[in-house]
Amino acid sequence: MEIKFVYSTRSLILTSQTLINQNTLRTVLEILGKRFLLYFQGTMIQYKDCDGIHLSLDHIIQCKVSLIFVSVPDGTQNMKGHIKPTKDYKSLPLKKIDSFMINSNGCLIETQVLHPLKPQESIEVSVIDEKNIQDQDSGPQEKTYSLIDLRTHNKNSDCWMALEGKVYDVTKYISSHPGGDIILNAAGTDGTEFFKSYHPWVDPQEYVGKYFLGNLNR
Repeated sequence: MEIKFVYSTRSLILTSQTLINQNTLRTVLEILGKRFLLYFQGTMIQYKDCDGIHLSLDHIIQCKVSLIFVSVPDGTQNMKGHIKPTKDYKSLPLKKIDSFMINSNGCLIETQVLHPLKPQESIEVSVIDEKNIQDQDSGPQEKTYSLIDLRTHNKNSDCWMALEGKVYDVTKYISSHPGGDIILNAAGTDGTEFFKSYHPWVDPQEYVGKYFLGNLNR
């Protein structure tokens, strides 16, 4: 069984290598639904098929619908202007897959991988990443910043923050941030926990990588 959820330019795949009953599948789908609501900060979630027809949870389970488009109409963190109606999910520029596996005990296991079109490409990415790391080790040393350094950059016109041990100047990113200026709540600090509380499956590097300044030195 494999179900693909699509929201804007992201995909979430739910797979199971074993036969599971409908009650277990319902529980898993409800858990995923809560994750969508948490991420987009809304109170209601809608599922649609490729033709825009609304799908109920019962219909998804009983008819084994495999491709589902997700929306959270009242979500305060919805990516405005990013939703593009389409009947062909392959046309979406998917950059990353969030993968959820249901194991034999019915437990949900979450993994994150770079989005590969083919298995070979995943191997190539690993090799390239390893080479880049080696090149960086032999090149100029990256700058380091302390939490004290961050504190002086804590406003809309000068906003730095640390995410997962890396420091970014996100001043220019604020205007395009899907959540608006809520990002300022973590200005001048280590914003990792704040960031993860809204979107634990998102890689910060994907969105603010070009604003990288250096590493956080505690």
